[in-house]
Amino acid sequence: METSAVKTGASSTSTTANNNHIRITQQDIPVHTDANILSVTNTSSEITYINQDFLHYSGYTEQQLIGEYHNIIRHPDMPEAAFKEMWSRLQGGRSWMGIVKNRDVDGNHYWIDAFASPLENHAGEQKYHSVRVKAKPDAIHRATLAYARLNAGKSPFSAMKLNAVLTNKWTLLAGSFLLTNTLSLLFNPTVSLVSNMMLLLPIVYWLGYYG
Repeated sequence: METSAVKTGASSTSTTANNNHIRITQQDIPVHTDANILSVTNTSSEITYINQDFLHYSGYTEQQLIGEYHNIIRHPDMPEAAFKEMWSRLQGGRSWMGIVKNRDVDGNHYWIDAFASPLENHAGEQKYHSVRVKAKPDAIHRATLAYARLNAGKSPFSAMKLNAVLTNKWTLLAGSFLLTNTLSLLFNPTVSLVSNMMLLLPIVYWLGYYG
């Protein structure tokens, strides 16, 4: 979950400007198949929670991350259009998923398959939750081509269809279960069945409509 500014104390600079001054190695850091990289932000994209896997792959400490904007890990190869679409969906109360190239503290990168969703915590506060797993090589290849075209000001769809870039519908369904159940265990063990159904009903409808 990214935003258009990077928080540095009381001031902020644009993501593009900030990342232009970050050393980028283009060194790929493999993500373990068992990794479950979790984060939670408020509606302003300020990080309120990260798990141990997030710390491990980002290379930052918890003290460096809590309260910072989530795009502290944004890689400059990621097109702004991808995050614009994500924010449009989250702010509209919908889930988002996609292949993301993140940057670690040393300028290396790691590819993840991300699923983000707006959820309320037990206090009724709106939060954005995201769970990330290892991205498949073929998905990384498609995303690399699409993002390169977007960064060059071209449409990614002249080379491939949208559903060739995004993860398939079964991963979307699995992602919703994974996110809901993971967050239930971490934040609210008594989360109601209604919370699960609110996530799953639109997906089940989509599966039936497009399946």
